[in-house]
Amino acid sequence: MKPMSLPKYDTVPAAFDAVVSRWPDELAVLDGNRPWTFSELNDLANDIAGILPDEPRIGIILDHSILMIASMLAVFKAGKAYVPMEPDFPVERIRDILQEAEIRTVITQKAYTDRLLPDVKPLIPTLPMVHHDLRQPAVSGEDPAYILYTSGSTGRPKGVCVLQRNLMHYVRAFHHEFHNGPGDIMLQGSVCTFDIFVEEVFTTLLNGAALAIPHTDEFHARMQYCEDHGITFISGFPWLVAQMNSEKLVPSRLRILISGGDTLHHSQMDMIADRVPVYNTYGPSETTVCASYYCASGKQPLADGSHPIGRPVLGASMEILDEAGNPVP
Repeated sequence: MKPMSLPKYDTVPAAFDAVVSRWPDELAVLDGNRPWTFSELNDLANDIAGILPDEPRIGIILDHSILMIASMLAVFKAGKAYVPMEPDFPVERIRDILQEAEIRTVITQKAYTDRLLPDVKPLIPTLPMVHHDLRQPAVSGEDPAYILYTSGSTGRPKGVCVLQRNLMHYVRAFHHEFHNGPGDIMLQGSVCTFDIFVEEVFTTLLNGAALAIPHTDEFHARMQYCEDHGITFISGFPWLVAQMNSEKLVPSRLRILISGGDTLHHSQMDMIADRVPVYNTYGPSETTVCASYYCASGKQPLADGSHPIGRPVLGASMEILDEAGNPVP
């Protein structure tokens, strides 16, 4: 199916509603081997949104599954911001985040309730859910979408708040570069606290493409999953590209391989660069996932063997400053 761009939206709920309206029966999420259509995902998100409390920020501590994706969409639909934490984070780190972000409710599973602070309420959605009619509040592009706690230069995690309009800007920038849409399937491989996760999930679903969640972390099993389910997009760190490169493993339907989060060296991609376009991407969390793209396939590396970070994404600009913060030629 030929990818089609949607009209410009400043919020996730508006964009997602448009996708559901246009492609209700298209594949949205493959949870292991269980397919969910956009209509089914929307119903589940509405049900979860209908039981959320009136609080500005909602924590999420869930295994990677349809419930995690639906919960994030539910938080958006309810006009709130989500704060994700992986269940295997150290307990003290989870509690520090809960306290600093002033979170009072966490969407979670029974197995993880012992990680919460005593005054934090666990909200445990289970399938199937009781249908709730959602009175969706007005959501503005200026409303917070999510808060990611990065490692921080001081060693103490810091929360980076991204607005709805910033997230939607990146959704458009991704589509402009990669032309994804119905028929494309993105592998969901990142932890939920990395920018890569945001790229995997929201640039995919909000452009009408599908998300595939494998229930394995083992490299070869994941590559076989990609082959079996026709994965067309993979986004990950350079070490993943390097492992695919060293074993010359490229799923047959993969059409874009994205590297981000660290320097990409030519030696990490030289054996597969002629089989799939390999992109080097760059951008701190504060710039909403990526600020620049560079297609490294067919290009010569820099003198140190690395590839450049490329040019600004659609609708963005970049400046190079010296140590004093002054522009350089």
